[in-house]
Amino acid sequence: MSRKKAVRQLRAIFAMEKLKQRDLAPTRVLKPSKEAGITRVRDFYDIHSYAVSGMTLLDPDGYRELLSIGMSDAELGTAAHTALAASRFLELNDPEWDRVKAHWNLEQAKKDEERLKARAGVKTRKALYKGAGRVILIQEDGQISIRPSRYGGGEDWYPVQAHEPANLPENVTDEELGAVIRRELDISTSAR
Repeated sequence: MSRKKAVRQLRAIFAMEKLKQRDLAPTRVLKPSKEAGITRVRDFYDIHSYAVSGMTLLDPDGYRELLSIGMSDAELGTAAHTALAASRFLELNDPEWDRVKAHWNLEQAKKDEERLKARAGVKTRKALYKGAGRVILIQEDGQISIRPSRYGGGEDWYPVQAHEPANLPENVTDEELGAVIRRELDISTSAR
C-alpha cells in the first residue's frame, strides 16, 4: 500500500470517529428567553415581539405596533414590556414553530416592508432606513438586556461593536426602560 493511500485511509477513519463522537455528544439545550425589537424609523417606532427557538422571527400572533416617536419614556417602556410579555419561546420540534417559520416568506417580508414605507411616506428601503436605529431586548434570568444594532444596508443589521449591552432588572419601571431604550437607539443611529 502506498503512503498516500494509507494517509487517506487514516484520515477517513479519524473523520468517521469524529462524526460518531459528535452524534453522541449531548445536544445543546436552548435557554428559554423572550425577545422584542424596537426600530426607530423616521417619525415612528416599530415595536414587535419575537417567537424564539434558537433563532428569532417576528411572531405573526405576537405584539406589533407602529407608535409615534413623540411618546414619553413611560409609554415607550410600557410598549416594550408589552412586546416582551407577548414573546414566545417555542421548542424546535413544536409544530407552532414550523407555522411561524412558514409565515415569514419573501412575499410576507415584502408586504411588511411596503407597510413600513407607506407609514414613513417613502418609496425605497434606503430612504426608509436612513437615520434609523434598532435595539433588541432579551429577557432571561430576571434581566432585560438591550442591544443596539446599526443598519448595514439592504436587510442587514449588525451589532454595535465595542459597546456593552445595557442590562436592567426585569421589574424595571416603564419610564426607566423607555429612557434606556432611547439612549441605546441613539447609540445605534450614531454607530457606523
